[in-house]
Amino acid sequence: MAEYIDKSIRMSLCFDELRSFNDNGSFLGKHHFISRQSEREKIFQDLINNPEKYFEDRKNIELNISRYSSYLKNSRHSDLKKRQYEECLNRHKATLRLYKECFNDFVNGKRIPG
Repeated sequence: MAEYIDKSIRMSLCFDELRSFNDNGSFLGKHHFISRQSEREKIFQDLINNPEKYFEDRKNIELNISRYSSYLKNSRHSDLKKRQYEECLNRHKATLRLYKECFNDFVNGKRIPG
């Protein structure tokens, strides 16, 4: 029952966000998917304030890339599973690119607008 209520609250927040964007051209920022801070800003802040977390997260992403690459090489998996693995692999590769871009910006002294 509590799970149903939680889903209802999240859906209500989602519709409120969409309604606000439709009416005003901006989000309310109350739903957790619509945050005030972009993923790039969060990564950059981790790099500045908690480098250990940044490098741990980056290492985990690299391990996920390695894992899903090996899954794709295995011929035992069905085509559906391979498509799912490929989607995960592409998502992790995109995230790793973002981590690398943030690191390069940090090294070059660029600040993330916020």
